[in-house]
Amino acid sequence: MLKAGRTTALVLSLIWIAGCGQQSRGIFETEVAGSEFVVRVAYTTETEGDVSSSRSSGHSTLIERVLELEPETISLEYDLPEGMPEERRRMDWRFPARVRIDSHGTAELLNSSELARRNLEWREAAGIPEDACGQWYFTWTAMKIECDPQSVVEFLEPFLLVGLEAYEGSILTEQGTSETQTLQMVEDQPRRLQAIFQLSPETIRETQAEADVVVAQFSGAEKTLEDALLERANHQVSGQLTTQLDLDGEGRVIRRTRETEVNIVFPDGLSERQTQSQVTTRILSERQDKNSP
Repeated sequence: MLKAGRTTALVLSLIWIAGCGQQSRGIFETEVAGSEFVVRVAYTTETEGDVSSSRSSGHSTLIERVLELEPETISLEYDLPEGMPEERRRMDWRFPARVRIDSHGTAELLNSSELARRNLEWREAAGIPEDACGQWYFTWTAMKIECDPQSVVEFLEPFLLVGLEAYEGSILTEQGTSETQTLQMVEDQPRRLQAIFQLSPETIRETQAEADVVVAQFSGAEKTLEDALLERANHQVSGQLTTQLDLDGEGRVIRRTRETEVNIVFPDGLSERQTQSQVTTRILSERQDKNSP
């Protein structure tokens, strides 16, 4: 049976997957083909409630290489950091992954057939049958067995800072929110822009219901998404997402901070507050910096 802290982390992770996609227009004028960056995504989740509280944190790092620039698109490669043990590299079939991003922020996977081959090799080596695809398993955290190469695009979303159109007055959209928002300057030196969104109660309930189904799977119970949605229907929920973009001297986004707060009031009157911070940073790699003129 999952502990409360792990369950909360899973719920918040699903909220981020379903509700925090980024759809801004892209600009690539400041990018240079051949450049290499280190992109790090760090997160913290915390729950405070009348019954229990929990906290968890973690981070992931990828190497980003600018492969090709076109007037309306940019091609990027994402890979695991150098020095990663070969065994770990073989287990993570997703990398290297190559994507093309257009001026609307839409990412297209470029090496889908290669990833499909690596996924099959990984599953055969691990003895994972095809009917396990889409199922969840639990080690130190909840993990989903992905077999579709297109799932890599979704996984990469928190790492994508390239091409964000970020200036005071530009429009920012976050999926799962009720409307677009205009970026406002909140600091001038260094430049920091901010937009505040209201999260859709329907999205919150749906992602929490999906997490309930996963939790039921681990405990040996059977629960459909429809049943879970019915159980969540009488929960009073509200949420807010604050997105901040930090810019360098050339106007590139070098840091994005997403702060989410979800408040729940249960039918018995008890309440719970869930928060998550997701911070993405993009810096020139040391190797690239040393080779710079």
